[in-house]
Amino acid sequence: MEKKDTKPAVFLDRDGTILKPVPYLRDPSQTELIEGARESIMKLNETGFLTVLISNQSGIGRGYFSFRELFLVSSKMEDLLHPARLDGIFYDPSAPAHLSGFRKPERGMIDSACALLGIDLSRSWIIGDDYSDLMLSVKTDIRFILVMTGYGKDVLSQSNVPKKGYLTAKDISEAVRKVLNA
Repeated sequence: MEKKDTKPAVFLDRDGTILKPVPYLRDPSQTELIEGARESIMKLNETGFLTVLISNQSGIGRGYFSFRELFLVSSKMEDLLHPARLDGIFYDPSAPAHLSGFRKPERGMIDSACALLGIDLSRSWIIGDDYSDLMLSVKTDIRFILVMTGYGKDVLSQSNVPKKGYLTAKDISEAVRKVLNA
């Protein structure tokens, strides 16, 4: 695919970035958007960014919930986001010990999204709240914004975290403003 046919994307983590964090979320009734998520994704939709959800869901690999439960939660999330839309949704169900090449911080979900959606990584961003999101950014050389609505504050306190090379934001709303003003 030629570069002129590609679009920039914002790769979004799910839990702690779009959805309020619930450990091993499996019940659609516990699915709640983080304040401003719908409006922020709508702004990205309106300004020509593809919006792509990339999320590790190791609860499946650990036997905590099923694919059916994951898809029910995903369906509820999409209902709550409407009329905002996600252009792609990619999950890796592997337990951490399984080396699938897709589980963040590996780049498999990003590569799949690029192949299916025609994404220009040089104009793209990752927004997430976890160390694996930051390390995915490092591995792919995609600009990164760490949000504080999930595990972001914990990530900043870790000694092995790079101290520069990424931005921080209070939440998805502030992160999207930074993307759009870049």
